[in-house]
Amino acid sequence: MFDGQSDKHNARHFLGIRASVIADNWSSMVVTLPCKQCPQDAAGINEHIAAELSDLGLTPDILKDKLTFTTHDGASVMLKTSRLLNSKHFQHCCSYSLHLLLMTDGVNKIPALKELLRQCKNIVTKLHFRGYVVEQEMQKTCAIETVSKLCSQIAAAFEIASCDKNMPVLPDDDKGSDELLITDSVSVEQAIPGRAYRRLQPEVVTRWNSALEMVNSLLSLKNEVTEALKRTGNYDLLLKTLD
Repeated sequence: MFDGQSDKHNARHFLGIRASVIADNWSSMVVTLPCKQCPQDAAGINEHIAAELSDLGLTPDILKDKLTFTTHDGASVMLKTSRLLNSKHFQHCCSYSLHLLLMTDGVNKIPALKELLRQCKNIVTKLHFRGYVVEQEMQKTCAIETVSKLCSQIAAAFEIASCDKNMPVLPDDDKGSDELLITDSVSVEQAIPGRAYRRLQPEVVTRWNSALEMVNSLLSLKNEVTEALKRTGNYDLLLKTLD
């Protein structure tokens, strides 16, 4: 069983492997191997898996007399890797099978929903290399929220000051400070609480639930995405209210 994942920042490819072995005495053993960086092509993945299995003592000489079965998603590179591993049969992973059932045999059969997902994917693709524009719009929202909080604190300070005029504090009272505390800087998370996403999430055919992640990220960053599309001149990609 193996699955690949790419690092979003450095585009490095990693592969996770889990081996299930049935011994001669019919005892079974499941081993989860470390997730390590490996090539993205089928030949490189095949060599990587063979090396990891050899470390377990499962050398090619031993495996040539064994029946090998593989479990992974339906990506073409994974299918080719199975052939290179001389797999007798490959099995779709459960989550990928559900994904195909939902997307291919479900969502894609509804024209209106399929078109809406296509529009969302076009937006994410167009802004993929302009993520800085969305980040700038988030900083603007952060600044607005910060100013709003500052105004609320100033209003509270004036209210305290007006109370002091009517109820002056005697010198012998507690010398605690009524000074208003204002932080020097406010992060986006502090100024915009409840944001589940800081960047747009792309849909990946072989990644379970990625279509929902894409839609949720667009909804979370709706205002910022709208302004980013306007700034980049992509008015044709703006979603309508009904969408």
